[in-house]
Amino acid sequence: HHLISLSMASFLQNLPSRDASNFSRCSAGAGTGLKKIRDPAPYLTTKDTSPPQEQVLTTDNTNLLLRYAYQQFEAKQRAKENKRDRLTQSSLDQRARKLLRS
Repeated sequence: HHLISLSMASFLQNLPSRDASNFSRCSAGAGTGLKKIRDPAPYLTTKDTSPPQEQVLTTDNTNLLLRYAYQQFEAKQRAKENKRDRLTQSSLDQRARKLLRS
């Protein structure tokens, strides 16, 4: 294990780096090898983070690309329907104006 640490330190020693301080936590000591990096402390919540009891999580088994394609198709269909509805309303408004003028 000691030989592996020294060989890793010697491997890292000559690699180019823009900022040598990036490797400040990895230094070869006097025969000790690389320093062990301490694990971060776990986060402990101070309040209850449980989801509401009525919440139900489900997964969608549809392929992601197919789901995206379907969503795009549906969005285009809604846009066409909205445009058709606006045109229909516009033509009805024009007819009503003509009738009111007469």
